[in-house]
Amino acid sequence: MPLLFALMSIFTIALTAYNLSERALMEQMERNGVYLTQLLSRKIEGEIVHYHERNELIEKNLLVAGKAVLAVEDQLSDKQLSNIRDLFGVHEIYWYSPEGEILYSASGNYISWTPNPGDPIDHFMSKHKHKDVYVEDIRKSTERDKYFKFAYLRNDDGSFVQVGYSIDQMNIKSEKNILQNIVERITDNEENILYALILDENFTAVADSDIDEIGVDYSEDEHYQVVLSGEVSSFEWYYPQIDDYVLEVAVPLFFEGKIIGVVGIGLSMEETKKNVTLLTLMFILLAIIISIGFFILQRKNVITPVKMLNKHIQLIDTERLGVNPLNPSDNKSFSGLYETINQLFSKLHENITQIHNLNEKVEEMAYTDYLTKLPNRISLSLKFDEFVGHNQMIAIILIDLDSFKEYNDTRGHLYGDQLLVKLSERLLSIKDDTTFVSRFGGDEFLLLIMWEDHAQLNAKLQKIEEMISQPIFITGEELSVEGSIGISLYPNDDKQLDGLISKADIAMYHAKKSGKNQSAFFSKALQNTILMKNKIHDILRNSLNNNGFKLLYQPQVDVSTGEIVGFEALIRLKDHQISPAEFIAVAEEHGLIKRMGRFVIRQTILELSKWKVVGLDLKPIAINFSVKQINDKGIIEYIESLLSEHRIPAKYLEIEITESILLENDSEAIMFLNRLKEIGVKIALDDFGTGYSSLSYLSNLPVDKMKLDKKFIDQHLNESGKKIIKQLILLAEAFELDVVVEGVETIEQVRLLQELKCKYIQGYYFSKPIEDEQIREIHSKKYDIS
Repeated sequence: MPLLFALMSIFTIALTAYNLSERALMEQMERNGVYLTQLLSRKIEGEIVHYHERNELIEKNLLVAGKAVLAVEDQLSDKQLSNIRDLFGVHEIYWYSPEGEILYSASGNYISWTPNPGDPIDHFMSKHKHKDVYVEDIRKSTERDKYFKFAYLRNDDGSFVQVGYSIDQMNIKSEKNILQNIVERITDNEENILYALILDENFTAVADSDIDEIGVDYSEDEHYQVVLSGEVSSFEWYYPQIDDYVLEVAVPLFFEGKIIGVVGIGLSMEETKKNVTLLTLMFILLAIIISIGFFILQRKNVITPVKMLNKHIQLIDTERLGVNPLNPSDNKSFSGLYETINQLFSKLHENITQIHNLNEKVEEMAYTDYLTKLPNRISLSLKFDEFVGHNQMIAIILIDLDSFKEYNDTRGHLYGDQLLVKLSERLLSIKDDTTFVSRFGGDEFLLLIMWEDHAQLNAKLQKIEEMISQPIFITGEELSVEGSIGISLYPNDDKQLDGLISKADIAMYHAKKSGKNQSAFFSKALQNTILMKNKIHDILRNSLNNNGFKLLYQPQVDVSTGEIVGFEALIRLKDHQISPAEFIAVAEEHGLIKRMGRFVIRQTILELSKWKVVGLDLKPIAINFSVKQINDKGIIEYIESLLSEHRIPAKYLEIEITESILLENDSEAIMFLNRLKEIGVKIALDDFGTGYSSLSYLSNLPVDKMKLDKKFIDQHLNESGKKIIKQLILLAEAFELDVVVEGVETIEQVRLLQELKCKYIQGYYFSKPIEDEQIREIHSKKYDIS
């Protein structure tokens, strides 16, 4: 019976030790696996966000380069494309005819090349023929063994430009390559991880440490189906590559708050099984020693040590696998066994430490910006939630460096990275319990500040501005940095972080547009202004593409005879009551003024042509000319071609300019106006008396007329101020210029101008701007000005 009892005890202890140790170690392994996989998922999410941000910047630059080509379409050449390519840092630019033939190339190669059926360019011409803009994903060139990313922008006549980056030169990887690198890196660096894989929302493997498994369909796997619904799944399965079972942990992969796939890693169970076996052997050895002692030692010398050992074993923390060594000082009988168990715990401690270090590395990658080591967007979101919990007001501070792109372009990206690191170290110095500093992306930093009153917040902002403006030394060179700052406030402006960041971005954009190197708070009025500008921009684009503009004409009258001597053409929207003062500024800001200017020129010359057809005498029509139209390099040739096509003498077209043209580029503007004069076009200086009018302008500018602005007339056309107007008229006569007075609304003003011997007047007293059909009714009209 004692022997049978001893054997049964050994068997029971071995079985119990095996089950307990296996359950404890497997539960710990599963928890660590879940935590590790979730950190990996957040790292992948961060990489996807970074990839999309960089891809968005690349696409934006391709489109900007393409728009630059469209802007000079009338002067295209291989050299022109080469200059634009170098200016915007792209690698390829080709200009195609509407039929798909390459007409110009930045490299001078592939001229007259045409795409074959099924070629991506043929795909753009056929399947996307209604799109003005199209951007491809990264693809391999059909002509070279290289990868490119191309964008296409179509012109009005069907011709189009192709702009591209060489992926090899930019060291850009596709999203799938990025994901594949992540799974390969984690399996190469960690011995316990046998494999890793990423599935998309269709359960197709898009990345796998086993390359042969990429593209495999796992839609029938119930474990992954559960994960895609938002749960975590862990399971054991037979892994043929090692001829053993592995523990796989799968978690959801998120992007922008949505589940877009599954991340899974396979953990080796070999070490765990060894530890289970080792623990079991230790307990079996313990049982054998107890049994031997049962037969050899006296009862009193065995029972007490066994009870004490049992007590120590029960104190083992199977949840944490605590590694505090057991103390055998009170139990000399089993000191050797204690030492063996302590050695086992020491090895377990080493394994746990390795897993903990790995977790810290993955967590750092998930929550920290790779370059500056500042917290990233994920950390920012967590800190915002923490700040909100304090029930205090929070300021969101968005900092954007004003000239960072110039440093990158002129000194290289490594120089720009050093600048970001230096500035990050400086900003980090203001971090405290109420201030959180993070990198938002690119050259933007985002700060969270808890504040109690505006004085406290303004003091903090002033400190930030002073900190940014202080010189930064990079490789011994002193560098001056400027930044535009936008601020939004929680909970006044918004209660959600995304909304607050968006509003801070609006304020920052306003600060940058207002002259840079300053800060601005978000306001509803600011938001409404931007929304209105965006709305007007959309209306202008749509109107340009759908014949949404028209011209009105206001007559100019000879003050001595009452006869109409000419007209001023004024552009208006057909279907929207938006004043030109509003939409002209938006058109200039968004680069639409060139197309609008050409529309005005074309319609004006067409109107003169209509007069010829119906037998009306030709009279000059004046059109307003924006400073931005000087950059329309083909505009003079465009005017010449239209005048020639419709056989209209150039003297019947009059261009009205303002002095602001000279403020932009004095010499270039005068050269431009002289070219207009050479072809016979008349030049009038508009809004005289409201800007920077001086004698030097009248002596330098090749103008034929001087127009006095309505505001100036309203102020001075009276008995007390008429001497000023008289002097201006005499001044114009000295320069052999005709004078046109705008904004005449009363007979009293007419008579004063007659008295001052003004030659021409224009205003509501005679006529408001009228439609072109009404011109025939008043064309030969003689106004009563007696």
